Amino acid sequence: MLRPLAFVSFLALGLALAPSFAHGQRSFDISRFTPAPDGDGFLGITGTRTPGPFNANFGLYANYASQTFILRSSTDPMMRTGVVTDRVDLDAIFQLGILGRFALVVDAPVVAWQQGNGPFYDGGPALPVVAIRDPRLAVRARLLGEDATLERARHEGEGLALQFATTIPLGMNDAFAGEGAPVVDAAVL
Repeated sequence: MLRPLAFVSFLALGLALAPSFAHGQRSFDISRFTPAPDGDGFLGITGTRTPGPFNANFGLYANYASQTFILRSSTDPMMRTGVVTDRVDLDAIFQLGILGRFALVVDAPVVAWQQGNGPFYDGGPALPVVAIRDPRLAVRARLLGEDATLERARHEGEGLALQFATTIPLGMNDAFAGEGAPVVDAAVL
């Protein structure tokens, strides 16, 4: 059983949030692909190895997605509207090694091209063709495995790393390219 103060607090929170749910919102990024920052990873799976002390690498990834954001009618399953039907994302990634076991990663993603029917979704403006997405910063620490300062042939080998990342909310919310708030994540690699 809820206590009266808890019930009133819960009700006030619900009323405060209700206007934000009353209309469609575009403040979320529909792209979920985050490329690996270097050749030791595989597509979206980041490797544990770091570049080495003050070594850097740069990568440019292109990603095409079809039928990215589709709305289906709850009453008629055959009725579908493509809010974002096609999209090409570009990710420019820079990684800098710090000492032998740490790396700093900067990912600057953009929407190079997209098409769809954005106004149908929320009655808002037309869907922009190009857009800036939320930049992402990550720090990776290799806990187990070879140190990147060793002068051997580079290979991934066995390893264990921790990675902490956050986005900076600079993306264009009207283009489904920004969350509107920082997104923080941690991963064990």
